[in-house]
Amino acid sequence: MSRAGRPRAAAVLRALAAAIAATCLATPASAHGFGQRYDLPIPLSFYLVGVAAVIVVSFVIVGVMAIIALGILEPANVTVLFEMRKPQPNGELIGKMMKRFVYTAGITGALQVVTLIIMTRVATP
Repeated sequence: MSRAGRPRAAAVLRALAAAIAATCLATPASAHGFGQRYDLPIPLSFYLVGVAAVIVVSFVIVGVMAIIALGILEPANVTVLFEMRKPQPNGELIGKMMKRFVYTAGITGALQVVTLIIMTRVATP
């Protein structure tokens, strides 16, 4: 990774760590009442905003994972595949693409963990 990309990667990792910490440290609100009569211990607007926020965050995380998979992982795989089929493969290009693949696969894995944390935090009262 170039030196110019390191601050951005560090910022992404800090944001990811903050999101994980916020999710893990949040206390349950005991506001589950989907499909039932509305008699929750919080105002309806709080409940609706919370539900909307969880859905939006989940879709954003899945969208980021899809962009990473289709925009970075797959092109790196295809580049390596075509490069390996050449009579004289460019080892430097293959190494660069595989390094990119490993880093982005790690980010995708971390986002999947965040998605699982969100799902379990929402499912448990």
